[in-house]
Amino acid sequence: MATNQAIGVVSAAQGEVFARSADGKMRRLALGDQVFEGDVIVTAAGSSAEITPFDGQLLTVAEQQTVALDPQVFAVAADASAGAVTPLTSTAAATVLEGVFPGTGLDVDAIVEADAAAAGITGGNAAEGGTT
Repeated sequence: MATNQAIGVVSAAQGEVFARSADGKMRRLALGDQVFEGDVIVTAAGSSAEITPFDGQLLTVAEQQTVALDPQVFAVAADASAGAVTPLTSTAAATVLEGVFPGTGLDVDAIVEADAAAAGITGGNAAEGGTT
């Protein structure tokens, strides 16, 4: 969706570089001009432009190219650590267990082994392909 909000500036322009607004009007771009969401950058033969968004990476538009300035072009890179799960240390796991089962002094390893035994999971017999 086009807005009238500036999303960046022209940081370099060589030759004939234009912006076509959402309403179809063309304007010549020069160094320092603002560009807006919904603009389409158009470069002529032998021309190029660099657009520096206010919150993203530099966009280079080569000669004879047309690039729409939409959220897909200027999407901010996702934070790789957002939503990441950090494994619990044994101390943190013990703290969680103490919170869930107060005063029991449960041991994480003992719970895992007990659950495995209750499920019928054993090491098996080495002669039958299991481990000991």
